[in-house]
Amino acid sequence: MSDDPHDEKIEPLYPNQEPKQEIPHVPEFIVIEEEYQERSSSSSEFPHQLKTAKIQKFPFKIRFLCLLIAVFALLWTIGALVSFVFTGCVSLVCLRRNEGFNALTAKYGLYLQRGLVVTLGLLIAMFSPSLGLIMIFSYFLLQGESSQNSMLAAMVRSQFRDYM
Repeated sequence: MSDDPHDEKIEPLYPNQEPKQEIPHVPEFIVIEEEYQERSSSSSEFPHQLKTAKIQKFPFKIRFLCLLIAVFALLWTIGALVSFVFTGCVSLVCLRRNEGFNALTAKYGLYLQRGLVVTLGLLIAMFSPSLGLIMIFSYFLLQGESSQNSMLAAMVRSQFRDYM
Protein backbone atom coordinates (compact mmCIF):
# COMPACT_ATOMS: atom_id res chain seq x y z
CA MET A 1 0.00 0.00 0.00
CA SER A 2 1.14 3.52 -0.58
CA ASP A 3 1.72 6.13 2.08
CA ASP A 4 -0.35 8.74 0.25
CA PRO A 5 -3.35 9.75 2.39
CA HIS A 6 -5.37 10.49 -0.74
CA ASP A 7 -5.27 6.88 -1.88
CA GLU A 8 -8.28 5.13 -0.50
CA LYS A 9 -9.93 1.84 -0.88
CA ILE A 10 -13.45 2.12 -2.22
CA GLU A 11 -15.97 0.18 -0.20
CA PRO A 12 -18.69 -1.78 -2.04
CA LEU A 13 -22.18 -0.32 -2.10
CA TYR A 14 -23.89 -3.68 -1.59
CA PRO A 15 -22.77 -6.47 0.80
CA ASN A 16 -22.60 -9.17 -1.89
CA GLN A 17 -20.47 -7.09 -4.22
CA GLU A 18 -16.69 -7.41 -4.35
CA PRO A 19 -14.61 -4.39 -3.30
CA LYS A 20 -13.13 -2.38 -6.14
CA GLN A 21 -9.44 -1.92 -6.77
CA GLU A 22 -7.53 0.98 -5.26
CA ILE A 23 -7.57 4.15 -7.34
CA PRO A 24 -4.19 5.82 -7.24
CA HIS A 25 -4.04 9.58 -6.75
CA VAL A 26 -3.08 11.33 -9.97
CA PRO A 27 -1.78 14.89 -9.56
CA GLU A 28 -3.30 17.58 -11.75
CA PHE A 29 0.08 18.76 -12.97
CA ILE A 30 3.71 17.93 -12.52
CA VAL A 31 6.33 20.63 -12.06
CA ILE A 32 9.79 19.66 -13.16
CA GLU A 33 12.38 21.78 -11.41
CA GLU A 34 14.56 22.32 -14.47
CA GLU A 35 11.68 23.75 -16.52
CA TYR A 36 10.62 25.90 -13.59
CA GLN A 37 14.12 27.33 -13.24
CA GLU A 38 14.32 28.06 -17.00
CA ARG A 39 10.96 29.83 -16.93
CA SER A 40 11.82 31.85 -13.85
CA SER A 41 15.13 33.03 -15.34
CA SER A 42 13.48 34.14 -18.59
CA SER A 43 10.62 35.84 -16.76
CA SER A 44 13.04 37.83 -14.62
CA GLU A 45 14.30 39.52 -17.80
CA PHE A 46 10.84 40.82 -18.68
CA PRO A 47 10.61 43.62 -16.08
CA HIS A 48 14.06 44.80 -17.14
CA GLN A 49 12.95 44.87 -20.80
CA LEU A 50 9.77 46.68 -19.80
CA LYS A 51 11.73 49.37 -17.98
CA THR A 52 14.08 49.94 -20.91
CA ALA A 53 11.32 50.05 -23.53
CA LYS A 54 10.61 53.51 -24.87
CA ILE A 55 7.11 54.80 -25.48
CA GLN A 56 6.73 55.72 -29.12
CA LYS A 57 6.39 59.46 -29.48
CA PHE A 58 5.22 61.03 -32.69
CA PRO A 59 6.98 64.19 -33.82
CA PHE A 60 5.32 67.57 -33.58
CA LYS A 61 5.39 67.88 -37.40
CA ILE A 62 2.95 65.01 -37.84
CA ARG A 63 0.58 66.41 -35.22
CA PHE A 64 0.70 69.88 -36.76
CA LEU A 65 0.12 68.43 -40.23
CA CYS A 66 -2.93 66.57 -38.91
CA LEU A 67 -4.21 69.82 -37.41
CA LEU A 68 -3.82 71.71 -40.72
CA ILE A 69 -5.51 68.98 -42.73
CA ALA A 70 -8.27 68.76 -40.10
CA VAL A 71 -8.96 72.49 -40.54
CA PHE A 72 -9.26 72.07 -44.32
CA ALA A 73 -11.40 68.95 -43.84
CA LEU A 74 -13.63 70.91 -41.47
CA LEU A 75 -14.06 73.64 -44.09
CA TRP A 76 -14.87 70.95 -46.67
CA THR A 77 -17.40 69.41 -44.29
CA ILE A 78 -19.06 72.77 -43.66
CA GLY A 79 -19.32 73.31 -47.44
CA ALA A 80 -20.81 69.84 -47.84
CA LEU A 81 -23.27 70.55 -45.03
CA VAL A 82 -24.42 73.82 -46.63
CA SER A 83 -24.79 72.10 -50.02
CA PHE A 84 -26.63 69.16 -48.46
CA VAL A 85 -29.08 71.44 -46.63
CA PHE A 86 -29.68 73.59 -49.73
CA THR A 87 -30.28 70.68 -52.11
CA GLY A 88 -32.34 68.90 -49.44
CA CYS A 89 -34.60 71.93 -49.03
CA VAL A 90 -35.03 72.30 -52.79
CA SER A 91 -35.74 68.58 -53.04
CA LEU A 92 -38.38 68.85 -50.30
CA VAL A 93 -39.96 71.86 -52.00
CA CYS A 94 -40.25 69.75 -55.14
CA LEU A 95 -41.80 67.00 -52.93
CA ARG A 96 -38.83 64.70 -53.75
CA ARG A 97 -40.10 64.23 -57.33
CA ASN A 98 -37.11 65.82 -59.06
CA GLU A 99 -34.56 63.06 -59.61
CA GLY A 100 -31.73 65.55 -60.24
CA PHE A 101 -32.04 67.18 -56.81
CA ASN A 102 -32.56 63.81 -55.15
CA ALA A 103 -29.28 62.56 -56.65
CA LEU A 104 -27.47 65.78 -55.65
CA THR A 105 -28.82 65.51 -52.11
CA ALA A 106 -27.57 61.91 -51.86
CA LYS A 107 -24.17 62.90 -53.29
CA TYR A 108 -23.74 65.82 -50.87
CA GLY A 109 -24.92 63.60 -48.01
CA LEU A 110 -22.14 61.16 -48.86
CA TYR A 111 -19.62 64.03 -49.02
CA LEU A 112 -20.84 65.23 -45.64
CA GLN A 113 -20.50 61.78 -44.12
CA ARG A 114 -16.98 61.29 -45.49
CA GLY A 115 -15.97 64.79 -44.41
CA LEU A 116 -17.13 64.14 -40.86
CA VAL A 117 -15.19 60.87 -40.69
CA VAL A 118 -12.00 62.44 -42.06
CA THR A 119 -12.28 65.47 -39.77
CA LEU A 120 -12.91 63.34 -36.69
CA GLY A 121 -10.12 60.94 -37.65
CA LEU A 122 -7.64 63.78 -38.13
CA LEU A 123 -8.62 65.36 -34.81
CA ILE A 124 -7.97 62.00 -33.14
CA ALA A 125 -4.72 61.72 -35.13
CA MET A 126 -3.47 64.90 -33.46
CA PHE A 127 -3.27 62.93 -30.20
CA SER A 128 -2.61 59.44 -31.59
CA PRO A 129 -1.71 59.46 -35.30
CA SER A 130 -1.88 55.71 -35.72
CA LEU A 131 -5.37 55.45 -34.20
CA GLY A 132 -6.81 58.36 -36.18
CA LEU A 133 -5.40 57.21 -39.52
CA ILE A 134 -6.49 53.63 -38.93
CA MET A 135 -10.01 54.90 -38.25
CA ILE A 136 -10.04 56.83 -41.55
CA PHE A 137 -8.62 53.93 -43.56
CA SER A 138 -11.03 51.46 -41.95
CA TYR A 139 -14.02 53.61 -42.81
CA PHE A 140 -13.05 53.97 -46.46
CA LEU A 141 -12.09 50.32 -46.85
CA LEU A 142 -15.42 49.21 -45.41
CA GLN A 143 -17.45 51.44 -47.74
CA GLY A 144 -17.70 48.75 -50.38
CA GLU A 145 -18.23 49.22 -54.11
CA SER A 146 -18.93 52.96 -53.90
CA SER A 147 -15.38 53.77 -52.84
CA GLN A 148 -13.45 51.12 -54.77
CA ASN A 149 -12.36 53.67 -57.37
CA SER A 150 -11.52 56.46 -54.93
CA MET A 151 -8.06 57.94 -54.59
CA LEU A 152 -7.61 56.44 -51.11
CA ALA A 153 -8.49 52.94 -52.31
CA ALA A 154 -6.02 53.30 -55.19
CA MET A 155 -3.28 54.30 -52.73
CA VAL A 156 -3.95 51.31 -50.48
CA ARG A 157 -4.10 48.92 -53.45
CA SER A 158 -0.76 50.22 -54.75
CA GLN A 159 0.87 49.65 -51.34
CA PHE A 160 -0.39 46.08 -51.06
CA ARG A 161 -0.25 45.07 -54.73
CA ASP A 162 2.55 42.56 -54.06
CA TYR A 163 0.51 40.75 -51.39
CA MET A 164 -2.75 40.52 -53.31
